[in-house]
Amino acid sequence: MLTIVKERRDDAGPVMEVEGLTCVFKGSDGDVFALNGVSLRIMPGEIVALVGESGCGKSVTAMAAMGLVPGDALREMTGSIRFDGRDVIGLEDEQWRQLRGREIGMIFQDPMTALNPMMTIGDQIGEILVRHEKLGRGAVRARVLDLLKATRIPDPDRRIDEYPHQLSGGMRQRVVIAMAIACRPRLLIADEPTTALDVTIQAQILRLLEDLREETGSAIMLITHDLGVVAEVADRTAVIYAGRVVESAETGQLLSAPLHPYTANLMRSAPDIEAILRAPDDEVPRIPEIPGIVPRLTERPRGCPFARRCDRAEQRCDTTVPPETDWGDGHMVACWNPVPFEKGAK
Repeated sequence: MLTIVKERRDDAGPVMEVEGLTCVFKGSDGDVFALNGVSLRIMPGEIVALVGESGCGKSVTAMAAMGLVPGDALREMTGSIRFDGRDVIGLEDEQWRQLRGREIGMIFQDPMTALNPMMTIGDQIGEILVRHEKLGRGAVRARVLDLLKATRIPDPDRRIDEYPHQLSGGMRQRVVIAMAIACRPRLLIADEPTTALDVTIQAQILRLLEDLREETGSAIMLITHDLGVVAEVADRTAVIYAGRVVESAETGQLLSAPLHPYTANLMRSAPDIEAILRAPDDEVPRIPEIPGIVPRLTERPRGCPFARRCDRAEQRCDTTVPPETDWGDGHMVACWNPVPFEKGAK
């Protein structure tokens, strides 16, 4: 079975803690500052969402946490990534291979590129079990069938011998999830796990992730741009912009009372599906957009990276990076002039 029995302690530390992570890549037009001091933590058994526009640094953060940042493209990586208290930046390739799959699992957003088209799904899942748990052929097949059942793939006795192209998109995504949880990792990193799936399948995949968290005790880092997904499953949310976390809080608090202007603008630009469906064809409401463009990552901003798009910017926003400030109850924001809300600004 998949269930992990863990000792629950009130003083248990973070499964993963990222502090001041900076990644600079080599680019044809100069260095690319992909991450600029990202800090976040994930506690045992919680789902933490990392939210932001395309190109903001979400996936780079995930790849760094998995040790998958290509070394030949990297100019510099500073800061720390601690897994169970151990700094994993600088691990040798073999040490990373032992950690990935066994302790940290990754759910990639495109199952067709994550799966080998020449191998059956049973062989692909089983390969992980053979490497990390040294199981024999019979034990591997039994465990693979358990994993297919746990991820609710229909008719697992038949599907185990099929190839990726024989499965639907939703089933391929479940196979990727089965591979990620095969060794019962302490941390799952899910990079846009519902991209390109229809609404019904999206809901099933999200429900599956929640169930797996409850059954296995795994923590989950959820990479997404969809605030609806965040509201549905995340315990805490970190908003990232131009390579920096600008706000983080318990999800309900962040969505009900955003402090950073970027977070507030993200929420305003989310489409109101019910209003769109109710409106006549010639009066479909326009979706508000955030003015301006994301700054070029080849230019490290001197101040707040959102300043040139922000209607609350003041002079120091252009010249000085705002520090992270705790507004109470772990609600962190990096902004010189936060959005006031009804409880009163500090």
